[in-house]
Amino acid sequence: IENSILGGCDPVLTNNSLSQTVPVLCEGGPVTVTWTITDLCETINTITADFTVTAPVDITYTEPADSPVEACDFADQNELNAAFTAWVTAQTTAIENSILGGCDPVLTNNSLTQTVPVLCDGGTATVTWTITDLCETINTITADFSLTAPAVITYTEPADSPVDACDFADQNELNAAFTAW
Repeated sequence: IENSILGGCDPVLTNNSLSQTVPVLCEGGPVTVTWTITDLCETINTITADFTVTAPVDITYTEPADSPVEACDFADQNELNAAFTAWVTAQTTAIENSILGGCDPVLTNNSLTQTVPVLCDGGTATVTWTITDLCETINTITADFSLTAPAVITYTEPADSPVDACDFADQNELNAAFTAW
C-alpha cells in the first residue's frame, strides 16, 4: 500500500496488525487488518483487508485389509515370512495412495516389531499404521495377518495280521497276502 499512495500533504500510513491475533495454523480463520492513511490536512482514509488461513481438511484414507492365510499354503517359514512382508508392503502402499487431507501427512507402521506367526503353530500378527501430520493429528489403524495352523494329523491304525507260514503254498502267495494286508 505504502508505495501506491499518491497525493495529500505528507501522508502517513499506519495499521493495526500488531494488535491482531494471527489465526492458528491448524484451526484456520480470518484476521482483519485496518490501514489508516492520514495527512497534514487531517484527511483520513481507512482500508481493511482480511488475511484468511484455510484449515486443513480431515485426513481420510483406505483401511488396510486383514489377511487370513493357511499354514499348508506355504512350503516353509521363509515363504510365510515373505508373504507377511508382501502383505505389509501392499497395505502400506494402498494406504499411502489413498491419504487425502491433513497438513503434510506421514505414514508409519510397526511391522518390524511384529513377530510373524510360526508356520506350524498358527497365530496372528497385528500391524498398526499411524498417520500423523503437522497439526499433530494422529490416525491409528490396524490389520491382522492371521495364520491358521494345520489340522492335527489323524489316522486309523492298521491291525496286526498274524499269519501261519504253513497256510501259504509258496512265497508268491505269501507276498500277495502281505500286499493285500
